[in-house]
Amino acid sequence: MKIKSFDLEIFAGINNRSYQFKDGLNILLGDNEAGKSTIINAIYASLFIQPQLKLNTKEGKDFDEKFLPYPDGDFAEAQLKIEADNSEYKFYKKWSNSNYAGYLELADGRRIEAPAKIADYKKDILPYAKSTYNNIVFSSQQNIKSTLERINSAENPELIDTINSFLRKAVMELDGVSIDKFRSRLESELEQLTKKWNLASDSIENSARGVNNPYQVGTGEIYNSYIAKEKLRQRLKESKINEKKFKKLGCKIKDLKAEERELIEKIEELSALEAEINQRAAVELELNNLNEKIQKLARDAKKWPEFNKELAEIEKKSAAKTEKMKELEAEKNRAEKLATKQELEKRTAEIKELNAEIKTMKKTISEAVINDEIVNNLEKYKNKIAESRAAIKASRLKAKINFSASDNIKIITGVDGEKNIAEGEIIEADGYLRIKTDQFDIEIESAEIDFSKLKQEYEANKNKFSQLKDKLKIEGLAEARTELAELNTLKRKIEEKEDRVEELLAADKLEDLEEKLQNLNNIEAARDLEKINKELESLKNETTELNTEIKIKKNKIEEWKEEYQSFDELKLDLTKKKEKKNKT
Repeated sequence: MKIKSFDLEIFAGINNRSYQFKDGLNILLGDNEAGKSTIINAIYASLFIQPQLKLNTKEGKDFDEKFLPYPDGDFAEAQLKIEADNSEYKFYKKWSNSNYAGYLELADGRRIEAPAKIADYKKDILPYAKSTYNNIVFSSQQNIKSTLERINSAENPELIDTINSFLRKAVMELDGVSIDKFRSRLESELEQLTKKWNLASDSIENSARGVNNPYQVGTGEIYNSYIAKEKLRQRLKESKINEKKFKKLGCKIKDLKAEERELIEKIEELSALEAEINQRAAVELELNNLNEKIQKLARDAKKWPEFNKELAEIEKKSAAKTEKMKELEAEKNRAEKLATKQELEKRTAEIKELNAEIKTMKKTISEAVINDEIVNNLEKYKNKIAESRAAIKASRLKAKINFSASDNIKIITGVDGEKNIAEGEIIEADGYLRIKTDQFDIEIESAEIDFSKLKQEYEANKNKFSQLKDKLKIEGLAEARTELAELNTLKRKIEEKEDRVEELLAADKLEDLEEKLQNLNNIEAARDLEKINKELESLKNETTELNTEIKIKKNKIEEWKEEYQSFDELKLDLTKKKEKKNKT
């Protein structure tokens, strides 16, 4: 998609401005508060903000506060022309709470005003969703950081693909050229200009290779222009020679004019003889004219009654086709209403389906227990558990029981539970060791740490982590993060579906659409609109041809009436001409 032009009638603090955009990179340059961001916002609004400003919505309030002219302006107006797939489209918007308007003009000149149809066309014209343009293409400076945070390959792979594709396309269209390439290109073009030419002396390099012996190849544009100039100088000399020849020819012309005067005198002598010949020719011409008039009168006398008969038949056919066209127009009106009905059915069905999906999603969100705070707590407990375990593991203990009167030797190490060991077995523990037999109970703690406090913190955080995990019915922190990400995704989907519902509703309410649909229920059946239009177009062409033929015949009959007054007068004139011919 390329933006071709943008016209602002009035928008915020800007009015009566027109901007033309060329292929490649276009830069808006101006001081702070000059209106650069306003132009970008106006282009975004022309594509995505509905012309009717609903002041009970956040989008409508924001638009009213930011872009309607201060202090008393009640509308904004702009039009945007874009190119997509080698076709041009024009979006016109007049934003207002009451006096709003908007349409999409297609490449063939048709204008679409129905918001739902405009939304369908936008799917083909604009390659990405509204949220992508809002968050990436039209992102403001203060939102750049949050925009970059959202572009995360782990959480938004689809968005990354969209951005990569967008940037690759932008780079391909900018045709960037390095300074070295530019310098090389400049030196190459300078060489093409100055080949065989000495710039210092402003003359050709070899004086022997002038206009009479020019180079045929390997020359520059300056040398070629010099040779062309010298050739013109030679032609000027030839012209002066030809001028002398012209003067000699002028003398010969004077002699020929004298001969011409003698010939004129001879012609005058023959004029008398010519008069007699012309008189005889005049009689013959009169007779020929009379024959031609008789033939014409005879033809008209024959065709006049035939034209009257044909005219009556054609008028009858035309009347029948006109009546048929009225029937087709009525059928076309029914077909258009049926098409409107189908469009409304499709539109209301999609709105209801979206509303049902939104309701289900919102219910899922309301029933969800997980949230950012819970996930943060899980992460905090897990980190504290790990910190306590690491502190305990930092103080290693090692022991060995070489003699015991009891066979039942039990130990507790670090934060682990109780277990049995055999006499002589080497025992390793983290920060704490307890040895129990029937005869003695020994507790050993590292002097480097406060084991009791660490174990108490460890057990407390472990219990909190387990309780929160059991409450959420999850296996661990990773699952909690996954559920939270799914919940956030669900919220974004709700926003997208609500945007789609708003596009489909446009300036209407669902109840209004259903009422319109109800009013169209009793329409009689009609054929396909395309077939009706085709038949109607064919009838119009046939009627036009018949009407043209009627007009031609009526005009011809009117000509005869103007020339002869009536058919009887025509027959009388024919009789008189025949009698005159017989006397001549």
